[in-house]
Amino acid sequence: MAELPEWSVFDANAAPVLPEHADRPGRLVVVVATTKAQEDSWAINATVDIAKSWSEAGRRVVLADTVLGAPTLHECLQTDNTEGVTDTVLFGSSVRHVAKQTDLGGFFFITAGTAAADPAAVLASERWARLSRGFVEAGVTLVTYIGSKSDGKSVLLDMATDVVLLVRSTEDAWSALDGTPAPIRAVMGPAATTSSDMPPLDDMAGALDPLEAVEEEEVDDDFAEPVHPAPEATIIGASRAGGAPAAHGSRRSALLVLILLSLGIVGAASLGWVQIPGISPERTSPPVEQGLTPAPRSTLPTVTTTTLAYSVAIGSFQDPDVAATRAAAISGMPGIVLSVVPVMIDGTVFYRLLAGPAVDSASAEELADRIAAETGADRTGWLVRETPLAFLLEQTADIGSATARIDELRGLDVPAYLLAVDFSDGGTAYRVYAGAYADEREASYLLTHLETQGLDNATLSPRRGRLP
Repeated sequence: MAELPEWSVFDANAAPVLPEHADRPGRLVVVVATTKAQEDSWAINATVDIAKSWSEAGRRVVLADTVLGAPTLHECLQTDNTEGVTDTVLFGSSVRHVAKQTDLGGFFFITAGTAAADPAAVLASERWARLSRGFVEAGVTLVTYIGSKSDGKSVLLDMATDVVLLVRSTEDAWSALDGTPAPIRAVMGPAATTSSDMPPLDDMAGALDPLEAVEEEEVDDDFAEPVHPAPEATIIGASRAGGAPAAHGSRRSALLVLILLSLGIVGAASLGWVQIPGISPERTSPPVEQGLTPAPRSTLPTVTTTTLAYSVAIGSFQDPDVAATRAAAISGMPGIVLSVVPVMIDGTVFYRLLAGPAVDSASAEELADRIAAETGADRTGWLVRETPLAFLLEQTADIGSATARIDELRGLDVPAYLLAVDFSDGGTAYRVYAGAYADEREASYLLTHLETQGLDNATLSPRRGRLP
């Protein structure tokens, strides 16, 4: 059984440290969240923060929601629960199709997917085991999120190289881990105390009102069964006056203890450790329901730029040089990205000359009209194509670095181009894309070429952005 680290307060800026292995940089990290840690979506937010932190530290991260029975992780990432883990295992969906790049630091996310009748069987399948090994062998850090009571948890823990436990400080950590032999890298939880961790109000009444506690103690003494009824009855019957001093002394001691306790609580309240109206200092932040302060959560920026789903197909050529020459003839037009996109059809490779990008088909038609008007070309044979997908090769905050990367990629015969993306926090990043396709099948030829050139981290994703 693995050693259990000491519980600590979760810090979004200090993710658990994973070991470095030069010969096998990939990891399979299982993040287990207890029922209480899942309250108020705390656990899913913390899991996303962990994945984001590891990604920003330079790891290639894929986050998968393996709570197949009741998935929620997609809600934190503001996306739909589309094809995901279940579809990959049961229906053969490609990992490259279901893994979508997020807008939170560049890591990829796989949803839980189609509801499974037996989630544990899906996670115990040979296909899921093979896919997980594939990620690790490729140097990817696969982060799987699972609830402590979710079906399939024990299967994931048996496969894990590392475990992170999200648990509140008052819970039993060991019971959530099923005796996993995998190293437990961190045991973390929110800083705030929740109402479920507090004793019932009835139990606190005596501490907050010492006089009431004394009254209750006196009532209890009068009506309680004596511990040793026979001797006690004999003593009281023999001399009632003789027994009185002892009783009063006992009650004076109890009263003294309760008074000291109440003074301690009042002192704690004055320091802000306990909230008592009229005593505790006012908080600078507005009160939260039930007087509780929620654990801090990072507000993660999201992409506000729309998907560029259409292009104008100006021509299709078997000779890439002809396509490049045709592109050069109209490359000087402002507000247009020209790209030569390879696609294999019935064993033959064609090079499509695409102009764009456009948000919708109407915008693409307007773009085609403008190109034809400015070049004097006949647009009769031009087609408006739906091309929402492209290979995202890089994202950077520096447009100069992005432009230099495009030059490098073009030297590898990769049809790369630049788009800018805007974020909800006002920031802007620059993405290097390659290709423009309707689906995974169309993109398969370029994918093979990218992998041949050593670009095996390229993933087909929605083409979002604007012209810089």
